[in-house]
Amino acid sequence: MRGVLFGVVLSLLSPGLTAGQTPSATAAAAAPALAAGWEPLAFLAGDWEGTGTGAPGASKGAFSFVPQVQGNGLLRRSTNDSPSGHHEDVMLVYRNSDGAFRALYVDNERHVIQYAVTATAEPKGAVFLSDEVAGMPRFRLTYKLRPDGTVAITFELALPGSSAFKTYTEGVAKKR
Repeated sequence: MRGVLFGVVLSLLSPGLTAGQTPSATAAAAAPALAAGWEPLAFLAGDWEGTGTGAPGASKGAFSFVPQVQGNGLLRRSTNDSPSGHHEDVMLVYRNSDGAFRALYVDNERHVIQYAVTATAEPKGAVFLSDEVAGMPRFRLTYKLRPDGTVAITFELALPGSSAFKTYTEGVAKKR
């Protein structure tokens, strides 16, 4: 389980794009705008780079959130490098039939996590809370937009059967 947590933390806190996956400026400019109803998460769109600290050690990476499917989804592609190795993941944020935001996370270590996503107004942010799965920890990933335009990122976990989340790692990202 420790390996699972480490891989998930690396990918969520300071993810990034490999050179082969980095969208070009032309592709980014050609990306569709987000559809109506996506305004609460629009601050995430773009290319970001960041650093993090915490239980797994120092890490550095970058990530992008790019509108997809005519603006009805946000695709995050990311990689991360740390003393423990290289990590890659993708996460698709979408709206289900009742309009609620959800996300599906998949990484190179075969982790698959379903999230409920809640946008916050003050401070502007987004909270990704993993679904409850018997015998598994829960994860909470929080992005908070700061006044200087950077995003504070906190990754927390709750042990199986507990509702008490503890900060595992945190970091800051800025738009490229």
